[in-house]
Amino acid sequence: MRKVIIIGMLVCVAVIGACTRYAAMKGPFDGEAINTAFLEFVVDKADDKLNLTDSQQIELSGLVEKMLLTALEQRPQADALRKELATQMLNEELDMDAVEAIIAKRMQLYHSVLEIGKSELVAFHGTLTDEQRTELCRFIMEHGKHGWHGSK
Repeated sequence: MRKVIIIGMLVCVAVIGACTRYAAMKGPFDGEAINTAFLEFVVDKADDKLNLTDSQQIELSGLVEKMLLTALEQRPQADALRKELATQMLNEELDMDAVEAIIAKRMQLYHSVLEIGKSELVAFHGTLTDEQRTELCRFIMEHGKHGWHGSK
């Protein structure tokens, strides 16, 4: 389970980091489809860090695509939660219970994306060499050490 969490964190960090760092790119979605340039960026970023083989790149690409498809399917629910939160912000006083419920629902969506790909995460981790796992560990430990995405 620890391996699933570590690999899941790597994928999430890559996805979130890519969105933040390359804001000019449309992000993970292009309308009602996956932004293939974003998918390629995530795999290329992992390849830069881990020196992936061709088969590892294909496996990681499939994993990220599966997770993005799940997130894409959830967009209507996520948009509804965002609208619900925005509506709460119009109130003179926030209802903490309502805000916490919205956040909990959003986190359930987020966790379901990770849940969908966990067996692929374990399989992908199994393809990593000792050197790749060491580099992955180093990356996880260093990422965010100087603040969010390297900011100080």
